[in-house]
Amino acid sequence: MSERHLTYADSGVDIAKEEETVKTLIEKLSYVRKGIGAPSQE
Repeated sequence: MSERHLTYADSGVDIAKEEETVKTLIEKLSYVRKGIGAPSQE
C-alpha cells in the first residue's frame, strides 16, 4: 500500500489567501488594550 503525500496546493489550499488570513490573525492577536483592562505600565 503506497501513501500519496499531498502538498497544500495539491489539496486545494489557496496559499495567498492563507497568508492574508494568518497576517490578519496576528494583527488581531497583537492588539494592545488601552484604558480599562490595559496591561500594567510599570
